[in-house]
Amino acid sequence: MTEAVFAKNSTDLNNCLALMHRLMEYRPQGIYRRLNTIGANYSMLHIDVLALLYHFAKVCSGQVLEIGAYVGGATIAVAFGVQDSINPKTIISIEQGGKLDHPTLSSDDILKDLRKNLAKHGVLQMVTLIGGDRSTQLPSRRFGRRRAHNKLDS
Repeated sequence: MTEAVFAKNSTDLNNCLALMHRLMEYRPQGIYRRLNTIGANYSMLHIDVLALLYHFAKVCSGQVLEIGAYVGGATIAVAFGVQDSINPKTIISIEQGGKLDHPTLSSDDILKDLRKNLAKHGVLQMVTLIGGDRSTQLPSRRFGRRRAHNKLDS
């Protein structure tokens, strides 16, 4: 192994360990408990993933683009991070909408539930939502059943 490769691997490892350490530092803090509640009610993501999204939104210097917000768990985590950041940033979230039957987190109207959840946690005004049109949704085969039809299927 060359010195340059070793140095890069060593830097990557140190960065990874620093990120893991930072994640552990969040665990006793109030934000971790808030994210745990958000995750239990609005997300299929693990609490540590929500904490990482919060962290990245808090420390990043660029804007945030989320594709696939579903009912807003990750969006709320990101918005909390932006609120706690010293760098102002925009959050743009794209959600196709529709309906999803899920064993633990179903929604009859994804965009309505997304807006409601963001408003409930005081972050709706922080997020620019780009929503899909239910009549033009693509077929979804999540959980083994077809959920929607687009105009081409008719």
